Amino acid sequence: MALSRLVNDIVDYFESDNQNEEPLVAAVVGEAGSGKSLFGRCLYEALRKRRDFLRDPDSKAILTGALNAETQMQYLGIWRPVLRMMLGLLCRRSNSQPETVACRLIKGLREEAQNMVLSIFGLPPLRPPQAPSDPLWFVKRERPIEEVAETLVDFVKEVLGEKTEESSESNTMKSYPGFSECPVFVILDNVSLMDESSWRFLEMLRDECQRIAFVLLIQTDGNNKIRTSVPEALENVKIIELLPWRVEDLNLAVQEVAHKYQASMQEEITLMTRIEDPSKSIKDPAVCVEKERELKKKYFCNYSFTSISKEVLELAITRCEGNPMLCL
Repeated sequence: MALSRLVNDIVDYFESDNQNEEPLVAAVVGEAGSGKSLFGRCLYEALRKRRDFLRDPDSKAILTGALNAETQMQYLGIWRPVLRMMLGLLCRRSNSQPETVACRLIKGLREEAQNMVLSIFGLPPLRPPQAPSDPLWFVKRERPIEEVAETLVDFVKEVLGEKTEESSESNTMKSYPGFSECPVFVILDNVSLMDESSWRFLEMLRDECQRIAFVLLIQTDGNNKIRTSVPEALENVKIIELLPWRVEDLNLAVQEVAHKYQASMQEEITLMTRIEDPSKSIKDPAVCVEKERELKKKYFCNYSFTSISKEVLELAITRCEGNPMLCL
């Protein structure tokens, strides 16, 4: 239910005629094993199937980012895959090369900031990098650079078709054509590991951009509290809390999985035992019928598989501590 409601909220947001809206931000929160990443994958797939919503499914405007032990030490580590995908979108629509776009963006920046922007986009630095003087550089966070964040916010606005520039001739603002006709939607996982600079970047995007949606997948602590270095970043954010699974939840999930499992196994068994032309087949029809019966019994290809006793479900939830992946 929470998934379908969020999908509808996102579609309604982008189809709204109000052009002065702020970015849509939703946070899916829960303890470890509550299914946040699974929720994010299901949300991605649900939106990909809404061709009426995407309008241009090939544009791949559903962007994703996540953190791991390496990327969480990088400046804007969780945003890097998102910004690189945005660069690909911009290049494809404007028929430009990534290096050309990047050189335009970094013009006027200090060399340190220029190299940082290029690194974020996955492009080579202006000069060959020197060997780091600190032997422990790889376990230290990269220093945030404010002008890099400001440059990247302007870049995102250009991708969204929201960037404007004052014209010297008419003293008016002109708009860069971008992707205002195509929704841009971002899913960020492992957000609880984000550092302060990444949270600040999200705040900057919320302040500067209009038509973009974010879903944050955040792990809570032992007291079911959200851990963040910038608490104000979650103000006015739609919160979706994922609780450990109940018996009713697991029962519904098992029925859905069982249906797909049965259909898949039925197809496999049919292929194994089917005789298309008896005159040319070496298969014995009687043997195939018996084999089909045995296989269906062995692999539970019958609808009684969906009827699992409440005691079994309760035991499964107890042993997996509510983790949906382990339960299934």
